[in-house]
Amino acid sequence: MKTESAQIIELPKILDKRGNLSIIEEFKNIPFKIERTYWIYDVPGGESRGGHAYRENEELDGYDPYSNSKSCSELVTHSYINSFFKDLGIAVSTARAGNVIGGGDFANDRIIPDCIRAAVNHEDIIVRNPYSTRPYQHVLEPLYAYLMIAARQYEDENYAGYYNVGPDDQDCFQTGALVDVFVKKWGEGIKWVNKYDGGPHEANFLKLDCSKLKTVFGWKPHWNLDIAIEKVVEWSKCWISKEDIRDCMDREIEEFIKAGEK
Repeated sequence: MKTESAQIIELPKILDKRGNLSIIEEFKNIPFKIERTYWIYDVPGGESRGGHAYRENEELDGYDPYSNSKSCSELVTHSYINSFFKDLGIAVSTARAGNVIGGGDFANDRIIPDCIRAAVNHEDIIVRNPYSTRPYQHVLEPLYAYLMIAARQYEDENYAGYYNVGPDDQDCFQTGALVDVFVKKWGEGIKWVNKYDGGPHEANFLKLDCSKLKTVFGWKPHWNLDIAIEKVVEWSKCWISKEDIRDCMDREIEEFIKAGEK
């Protein structure tokens, strides 16, 4: 083929907020036979990895100290497996949860506890970065998955491995949208204020690919984000009213287990 006859081929693109898709067919979109194929993704947001959901087999090298501390914990665990546990037949797994929310979290600088404190004090909710996308999930989701993995690998060490535990794609919300749901569930006329000022570095787009956990164990999330926020509000109002927290937690766990049986 002569270089002067080379040309740029415009490929069809299906645009979608979840990610764009191009489909290539030989002798239709391109004028030659396909000998080898590569799939190409184009997902909005993200860092150097290109914006797709994190998979278990990707590099562990968080940009900021908080992210990298998690990477380090996994690397240390893997080294202990290789050095001490593998030859003894001891099953060890690591699991990465998404951004966990739930009743009883009173930490500073976390979006749901900040929302609850503001609501209790009848103040506006201050949101410093409403544009960041996170895989928010109720705390019972990863807890259930951790126990499931431990139980299965106890029976069969071949289940030991590295797993992501996160929500379905439709529940990866921008933080502003998360707060919108909270405001609706809480009621009482509360509102939030956008105080975005850039701030220190943080990943703008975080998402987990949980296809391995789903394939190996047949796992799926029990609650979507709407229900998760509803349960956070329910727990928080129970605590504020000085009701029986243990009873509230037992009810939520029972409802969670039943939701997974559907």
